Amino acid sequence: SGFKKSMNFQPLTVQVNAAGDLCAICQEKMHAPILLRCKHIFCEDCVSE
Repeated sequence: SGFKKSMNFQPLTVQVNAAGDLCAICQEKMHAPILLRCKHIFCEDCVSE
C-alpha cells in the first residue's frame, strides 16, 4: 500500500543491533527488519499485519 511504502525504510545494521535482536511485537528474532518514521524497528511481517 502507499502507506507502507511511505512509512517504512530499510534500517542500517547498526540501528538493528542497537534495537536488539528481538522484535518488540512478536518477541522473536528480527526477520526482514523495517525502520518506521518514528525510528522504531520491527519485523516486516509484524508491521504489515
